[in-house]
Amino acid sequence: MATIAVLLVVAVATSYADDNLTVSKVNGYINLEGETELPDDDISFVPGQVPGKRARVRRSTSEPIPKELNWKLRGMMPEAVYQGMCNICGYVSGTQAMSSRVGIATENYTPWSIQNVIVCMNGNSKLCAGAQPQRLNNIMRVHDDYALREEDNPFMHKKCLEYKNCTCIDSTSTPSHHLLLRDTQWFFMGPVLTAMTVPELKAALQRGPVTTCYDRAWKLSNGDTCRKGCTHANSIVGYDSKRWYLQESLGKGFIFPKSPRKNEPQFRNGTWWVNRKSECEKYVLARAKYTEVFYDYDRANAYFKAGTVGSEGVELLDQALFKQTKKEEYPTMGLAKRRCSLLAVNCAGIVEDEEGTLKLVSKIGGPMTGNFKLQRKVHMVIYLKHSSGKYLGISTGKKNLVLVPTREEAAPFFTSEHRIVSYEYPGYALSGRGLQKHDIEEPDAEKNSFELEGTILQNLASGKVIDSNGDNDLFGNELSLTVPTQRFSVKLSGRWLLYSENLKMNLGVSHKGKYRFTNNEISFPRVYYRWQARGMIFDHGYTYLPDWTPSGELFHLGDEDLAVAPTDTKLKHTASGNYLGVKGSSVKILSSAKKDADLRWTFEYGDR
Repeated sequence: MATIAVLLVVAVATSYADDNLTVSKVNGYINLEGETELPDDDISFVPGQVPGKRARVRRSTSEPIPKELNWKLRGMMPEAVYQGMCNICGYVSGTQAMSSRVGIATENYTPWSIQNVIVCMNGNSKLCAGAQPQRLNNIMRVHDDYALREEDNPFMHKKCLEYKNCTCIDSTSTPSHHLLLRDTQWFFMGPVLTAMTVPELKAALQRGPVTTCYDRAWKLSNGDTCRKGCTHANSIVGYDSKRWYLQESLGKGFIFPKSPRKNEPQFRNGTWWVNRKSECEKYVLARAKYTEVFYDYDRANAYFKAGTVGSEGVELLDQALFKQTKKEEYPTMGLAKRRCSLLAVNCAGIVEDEEGTLKLVSKIGGPMTGNFKLQRKVHMVIYLKHSSGKYLGISTGKKNLVLVPTREEAAPFFTSEHRIVSYEYPGYALSGRGLQKHDIEEPDAEKNSFELEGTILQNLASGKVIDSNGDNDLFGNELSLTVPTQRFSVKLSGRWLLYSENLKMNLGVSHKGKYRFTNNEISFPRVYYRWQARGMIFDHGYTYLPDWTPSGELFHLGDEDLAVAPTDTKLKHTASGNYLGVKGSSVKILSSAKKDADLRWTFEYGDR
């Protein structure tokens, strides 16, 4: 039976048992016994992946990969914790690496609660259950509400084991959801990818730590401290020309051995290293895996371009009007971008002053000039074109919905959390009663959510639309408003299924990559999608080619051929089941209409 040797931190020899995990003192070490290998999850195929093709992750910068990097030294890796007499190394390394990668992707780093992830995933009955670090990917794809700040549920695993009463804080819990990081860290998780060569690992580390597993071994004849296997997990946090740096889960004060010998690694604050071109490096690379994390543009449909203020100048946002009061309100660029995005027309960007304070900008062109860093906002808006050829507008007085003859007169909107929000009046959104006030910070699913019913999904680069043939397959075809096989129902935000109105089935995919509309969820598990910067992409981040063939490539902001426009669609108010439509000369929320065309709208895109 394989064992994992771990530092003995108790002075008295002990034996302990939990969940088939035996802990005992052997030759001065604590040994964890129970599983020969950490259990693995099947990550062989995910929807959107092209069998036999490795995903290509494009960097957002053209700068060369640096010669050395260490996320721990940059303050973007949680502090090491001691896993104790428990086989939770996979949860520790997985949670810490994930929180770092999410923080980097969202520019809003905060350590996640390891305790909350373990208890929410396993309950109090399996607190010592082992797992591969990438198991978090599969679970938190659906349960992103398990992500909680470390300070809101601190790591106290010893007490959890003793009293079996630790708490899971999620969207159904008290305290309420305002503690959950999904509300301030806008992200979604891509696939688990491997980094089994030196170039691949260095490239993967540019976007955050990478997890690995191996067999821990001390005092091998070649001086290494690990060997082939997967009984212990760590996070790879950086590299230089001579070493890979890893973070242990043995405690930040751990130093081994007390009397250093040649070729024996030092643990400082949980850090140790693996020499390049060593046997140990080979085993660490063999199991190096990471989750590709994406910024979720769908949350407010805005992005930012970096530059400087210069002589053009900027005008700062009125602090009293929009409650921007102190530096502490925007401690990270991610929080500032989040707020600026939700303020829509009222915020044009973010400036960093000489003290490093982040301030919101109301417009480009103003009294504040100089060589200050500027993040200029680009808001991706939609214009709703009615089947009559007219556009949806907003009257300036009572803010009623009206039809206007041209796009220049039309009201720009943006989608956020299943809502259709006015860009010019972000305090207003479409609701079951037309255009009404709402809280942009607190989505009200009952009042404001909309979905797309009977829509045609058209790629704007090719003009091709999704169609389903007699074999219930999916393919690209020329647009036709009269062909029922081109009509689908989808959600406006979040993860959603592609439902064929004609076949009355959702799209599924086999483990060999065969897509089919079917009710057989065993052979063809359902395929989930999401909207991302106007693109319709697979939930794991894979994209389509313009002809609706899976590309096998991951999403990258700036891909112009990804844009998909919902065409000739009904806008259904989720709670009431009614539709945005036209009755006579008025725009209203209707339960039905004399003509189906009165309820049909097409999305047109623009930048503001």
